[in-house]
Amino acid sequence: MTWSRLSCTVVGMIFCKFPAGRFRLESFPIFIYAVLLFLLSHHAITIAQSNLKLTGAVYDSFDRQPLVGASVKIDNSSFMARSDQLGNYQISSIPVGNYSLTVECDGYISLVKEGIEISEDITSQENLYLTRKIYQTNDVRVLGVTGKAVSQQVADFEIVTREEIVRDAPHDVVDLLDNINGVYVQETGSGAGESRISIRGCDPKHVLILLDGHRINNSAGGQAGLSDIPVESVEKIEIYKSGASAQFGGGGMGGVINILTGNRSSAERLRPQIASHNGWGKWKTAELGISFHDLIPTQALTSKLVYQKKSSNGDFEYIYNGVAPRPALVRPVVGVRINDQTRRESYFLSGQGIVSPLTKFSFSGQISNFSGGLPAPVGDIDSTAFKEEDRLFFSSQLERRFSDRLKGKVSAGYMQTVQYFNNMANRRVSEKYEDRFRTDRLDTRIDFNLVASTANQIAGGISLERDILSHDNLYRPSFGNGRTVRDNLGLFVS
Repeated sequence: MTWSRLSCTVVGMIFCKFPAGRFRLESFPIFIYAVLLFLLSHHAITIAQSNLKLTGAVYDSFDRQPLVGASVKIDNSSFMARSDQLGNYQISSIPVGNYSLTVECDGYISLVKEGIEISEDITSQENLYLTRKIYQTNDVRVLGVTGKAVSQQVADFEIVTREEIVRDAPHDVVDLLDNINGVYVQETGSGAGESRISIRGCDPKHVLILLDGHRINNSAGGQAGLSDIPVESVEKIEIYKSGASAQFGGGGMGGVINILTGNRSSAERLRPQIASHNGWGKWKTAELGISFHDLIPTQALTSKLVYQKKSSNGDFEYIYNGVAPRPALVRPVVGVRINDQTRRESYFLSGQGIVSPLTKFSFSGQISNFSGGLPAPVGDIDSTAFKEEDRLFFSSQLERRFSDRLKGKVSAGYMQTVQYFNNMANRRVSEKYEDRFRTDRLDTRIDFNLVASTANQIAGGISLERDILSHDNLYRPSFGNGRTVRDNLGLFVS
């Protein structure tokens, strides 16, 4: 006999023993006890059902973008929820059983999902994908208008999805960014794959370049090592063409570019695969790339490992004007540009794991090495000067959803760059150098997102960044700059 049946039986006995008009006062405590027993029984049932939940997210089936405000309703019941800003939904206190869902969103075809099983003490998860509606319109004629100025408004925010990256097949991340309206990429020519990015003509040092939410560009000049980021690992790129300091803290006054490598949902996980490519080009350029996708057979973890190797030998003939006492005697001279060889090698690892339906983590890391010659100016010969550079990068993020309205994220990142310059082997140069530069950057940040109402949302956080720059002049130690430390604390809200 369940608690609810027992309480009903007791109440029935009381009313049978004391018919109307003859209810006595001494039976009143028994009546109160029966009512309390009835209420507690229903409270116990509610508590037992409170841990039965249905969670998931609603996505666009075409581009896998989250849908906001989609209605998720359990058929023949009053249980219903709407997806939030990230497409997530949650329905709580569902009785045990099998159900069917009806999902609706403006501009999309309604979806009926059957066979949803709710088991005791288990949180069920269902990701839902809606198909866009196609509307037929009448023929439209477009006529040109002369004598009037035509203006085009460029959006302040743009996303490059994985589908667009696969479709366009860019050579590297530099080519990918250089094809975006309003974004101009200038390679520094150092041979180490460094680039400076300008958005709408802004100085590159005011543009923030992020890899999985962590700065990778030099705050002084804006240089960033983009060539070492394998395009196979890039899942999405967010471009903020106006200032985004309220979202990313200081440094993004001229815009922000956030390169994301580990943000695939469970439905987008790839089957285990291995891919490789080879390439050859002018100046004896050769490339080799090998990528490993999801080699660990588990639904809780996605991963990518990419190896890249690039080399070239840029020695080539060129024509320049020789030096003469008088301009009339200047003659074209054929020379050979030497010591322009380069070699880059890198390993890049990224992944995402699911701890629970409410908690997930992601990570990315890179180790790269560059070595190459430093050719002298035109007319001079220097076959010995060279540069070496080692880079190390690691980032991790932990995301947690505390309720339907509140979620938080904690992230940490570390980057180290060591550069070494040397021309000591050339006996004919008067200006010799042997320098080592090292930069260490450690940053951590905490983000939160609060949905205050259906029309209001608050996002903010705190970040702490420490930069350590060390310079050693190995040829003339007294000319070294020593060690410099800079701390940056940021508070931001939007």
